[in-house]
Amino acid sequence: MKRFMRLKVLIFCLMFVFGLGYTGLFCQDAGNDLLNAESIDQLTSLIEKALKDNDLQKLEEIKIRNLKLVRENLSLTVQKCNMLLDEGIKNELSGESEKREFDFKIARVMAEIYQQAYNNSYLLDKVDLYSQWGKEEKEKYLEAKKYYGQGEEDKKKYSYETAVSAYGRGLALYREIGYKEGEADILKNLGDAHYQLDEYKNARERYEQGLVIYREIKARLGEANCLKSLGHVDYQLDEYEKARERYEQGLVIFREIKARLGEANSLQSLGNVHYGLDEYEKARERYEQGLVIFREIKDRLGEAESLLRLGEVHRMLSENEKARERYEQGLVIFCDIKARLGEAHCLKSLGHVHMSLSENEKARERYEQGLVIYREIKDRLGEANCLKSLGNVHMSLSEYEKARERYEQGLVIFREIKYRLGEANTLKSLGNVHLRLSEYEKARERYEQALSLQKEIGERYGMGQSYYRLGQTLEAMNKFPAAENEYINSINTTEAIWQEMKREEFKSSFLSSRISPYENLIRLLFKQDKGPLAFHYAERSKARSFLYLLGNKRIDIKKDVPLALVRQEEELRQKIVTFAVQIIDNEKKEPGRRSSPAQLNNEMLQLKQAHSEILEKIKLQCPEYANMISVNPLFLEEIQTLIRQTGNTVFLEYYTTPDAAYLWVLDGKDIFPYKIDINSEVLDKKVREYYTMIATPDAFGVPTLEFQAQELYNLLLKPVENHLAGKTRIAVIPHGVLHYLPFEALMNNGKFLVEQDTSFFYLPSASVYKYCREKNPLKKEQLIALGNPDGSMVWAEKEVEELKGLYNFAPRIYIGKDATETQARTDGPSADILHFSCHGVFDSAHPMYSALKLSPDSKEDGNLDVQEIFQLELKPAYLVTLSACQTHVGKINSGDEIVVMSRAFIYAGTPSIVASLWNVDPDYTEKLMVSFYRALKNMDKIDALHQARKEMMETYGKKHPFYWAPFVLIGDFR
Repeated sequence: MKRFMRLKVLIFCLMFVFGLGYTGLFCQDAGNDLLNAESIDQLTSLIEKALKDNDLQKLEEIKIRNLKLVRENLSLTVQKCNMLLDEGIKNELSGESEKREFDFKIARVMAEIYQQAYNNSYLLDKVDLYSQWGKEEKEKYLEAKKYYGQGEEDKKKYSYETAVSAYGRGLALYREIGYKEGEADILKNLGDAHYQLDEYKNARERYEQGLVIYREIKARLGEANCLKSLGHVDYQLDEYEKARERYEQGLVIFREIKARLGEANSLQSLGNVHYGLDEYEKARERYEQGLVIFREIKDRLGEAESLLRLGEVHRMLSENEKARERYEQGLVIFCDIKARLGEAHCLKSLGHVHMSLSENEKARERYEQGLVIYREIKDRLGEANCLKSLGNVHMSLSEYEKARERYEQGLVIFREIKYRLGEANTLKSLGNVHLRLSEYEKARERYEQALSLQKEIGERYGMGQSYYRLGQTLEAMNKFPAAENEYINSINTTEAIWQEMKREEFKSSFLSSRISPYENLIRLLFKQDKGPLAFHYAERSKARSFLYLLGNKRIDIKKDVPLALVRQEEELRQKIVTFAVQIIDNEKKEPGRRSSPAQLNNEMLQLKQAHSEILEKIKLQCPEYANMISVNPLFLEEIQTLIRQTGNTVFLEYYTTPDAAYLWVLDGKDIFPYKIDINSEVLDKKVREYYTMIATPDAFGVPTLEFQAQELYNLLLKPVENHLAGKTRIAVIPHGVLHYLPFEALMNNGKFLVEQDTSFFYLPSASVYKYCREKNPLKKEQLIALGNPDGSMVWAEKEVEELKGLYNFAPRIYIGKDATETQARTDGPSADILHFSCHGVFDSAHPMYSALKLSPDSKEDGNLDVQEIFQLELKPAYLVTLSACQTHVGKINSGDEIVVMSRAFIYAGTPSIVASLWNVDPDYTEKLMVSFYRALKNMDKIDALHQARKEMMETYGKKHPFYWAPFVLIGDFR
């Protein structure tokens, strides 16, 4: 009985909050249960019955009881209201005024519920407008709708220009009668037609006009759809940040109005942005979020499309079996719901999988199956794309004439349906056929035709590719100056897109995947004896995103950003801290009582990814990010000036390409270019083999190293020996696999270079040295060291304890549980020398989560990861030492943009990093570090590290590079 009374009191309170009477709840008769509708159609029927009975009290109860239904079915409510109004107008014009009146009354009640549900008068304003029209306005309204419908039919037939004409007539009529929503609807559809015609400027203009009206009349669904369409335009123009921003804005509205379909479609569009930026993991996450919603709302078409897109992600990640599985799952659904277009798309995509696996005949079969369907359903675009894919099969089989035939068949269709992007891409493919057949003039003609179209439609990514192919063609024709010009055009086009991006995450992945024009231009310039000019383009391709960050002022990403986002970020960060403690506690439990470590780690990764997304949203809304300037590499003369300021130093800059490696020697006065005749595959093999040898001393003794060490010396340094003679310091600017190589550990005439008093330091690029040099305070008074945070590294504790006695001032030393991430964040910014003696973890799948493993506390999770290091503000510090395992090795990609701790700390404010290349020996690392810091009191960093290495060999007898070569100096040597 008491339980029942508590329930009654609770319900009474809830009813009071929502303005409902207690009596009204418990005194309804049984028939009033039917006042709750389960669908919008049922709601319309209830309203209709109440109106016919003239039961106003019942009508009010219907409104109250069905607020939630309307909130969760906005689009269906609007659709139903529109239908009732249209029926009312038709009834009036056909002489059935009573029916018209009734339709309008039902529509008004629906609009009133809508207003209460959303606090939005949009539908009521619409009912009032329709009610005020006279016969002439209503006739014009129906005529305009007829033109609107005609435009829709024209679009289905790919007759976009005819559709534009029909929409234009409807637009004029809507404007005559002042029907704003109709005007906005047609503007949106006109934008769609222009979009299909690749007239992106016109499409954007129409969408923006429609957006203004939708906002004016508070039509939230129309507003969200317009934002999504504007995102599509930005995406096609490679303006990925703008596209992301539009999609995010639309997504917020779709979620607010509970338009689940729009939400799912926006998530897919955001996935497309990530996909276009080669951010496949993020794309996968968005597509999967969309897939969940499509399944929840039982939208099988959306579900199948999500599976198709997920297949594309797997394919791009070379996960061909997973891609095949997704495509086949999608294919089953498309076949079940008789969605022939989706079926054809899946078949075509399965063809792409077979192509990736070099299963050319299976690929051909799938493409042919898809082609049959495209032709059956008269999908001309799909037909043309399938023909182009079949052309690609023939190209891979060296069946060039058959490839040409397929491409030309596709080209005819692309031109017929006026799909100029497809036309441009097919012209480029035909150019590839001619290039393979050494028909250079024809290839040139095709590439120039493609370029002309790409310029018209503003397809800059395609332009970059066409310039590159044209450069290859002209080079094959021995027209070297003309080829050089086209390669430069390709580079300039790509960099123009790159410079417009405001987010470093985008910039790195974008440029790194478009590196071939740089490689070809450098090779061609060497062929023309223009090695010094080639150096300029090597610098332009290296470490660009890092240089961009260093060249701009530090940004407080939380300044002038909505407080709600900042709080979300803080809450997620605290969740990560709490979860990290749970993981640690789980490890302490007995094996039988532990939760799955893999599952916990996966949950932690999901939290971190969510945190990354919040940080990205904050950056998008941070005003200072919009004002970041483009920072270009230094010119040769500026770099030579810097080298002269360093004294007796020489710079060696390497650049590896598929066919050869290139080397430039800069001594402050002159530049000397060299070509090294070794392809990237062979060089990669040699460096990785030697790296394995020096990182595993038990398996490979010093005598077994000598041949490989001398061979790499002969390859990389012997050609420039005369320029190195007498030089005190050598700055190595590595590229690609050379980042794994400690040059000190190369040998000449039976001795390691370190034994020959040759000192090396390393730079991400020559231009970056300027910023490292400017950061150097040349002050080494305050040492802050953190060691043995988890208690498993006794040597690390001893290491930092010994550092305490090396300096006259009182260093701050934190050991064990005191070596927290919070302490690093608190004291780190005031340090001259910041020393970490702890474990380091490199995450190859998610490099930004590579971390120094410190002790957790109530504020931080103990993982000082790369993402967090970028946000530190050192004062600047004279030096950061990472006495941990593999703290410099990172993910090396084509653009040389390595996401590692060394670059994060340089950005945070230090000019120099001492970091490791492999898992170090604990005891001898302690000895090397103590020796290094003892020497550092009176020496530059480079000399102190050199002396420590020699001491390891001479005092401790450890000649194997494993013991003395793991640590390298990155940045300013002073």
